[in-house]
Amino acid sequence: MDILVDYNNVEIRQQEQTILRDVNLQIGTGEVVYLLGKVGSGKSSLLKTLYAELPIKNGEGNVLGYNYYVFQYATGFSAAVAIANRILAEGEPAV
Repeated sequence: MDILVDYNNVEIRQQEQTILRDVNLQIGTGEVVYLLGKVGSGKSSLLKTLYAELPIKNGEGNVLGYNYYVFQYATGFSAAVAIANRILAEGEPAV
């Protein structure tokens, strides 16, 4: 099974406020994931990190094989563009 998302001890912040900390998450090919929680618990913030709308501040993150920090900061490109290009090149992701 290929790992699509791999977060290790990730901290998610908006401005100076910590939204989530110590996030450890692995999602593999073919897995179905439900994200549940109260209003304001950080669900949308977590999802925004997956397509690089919101950066992770600490920890290590890999999405579809791309190292989060190297891709976003070294190249200056959005991970969302890379993810969209990968889906277009390889077809619709398996569910």
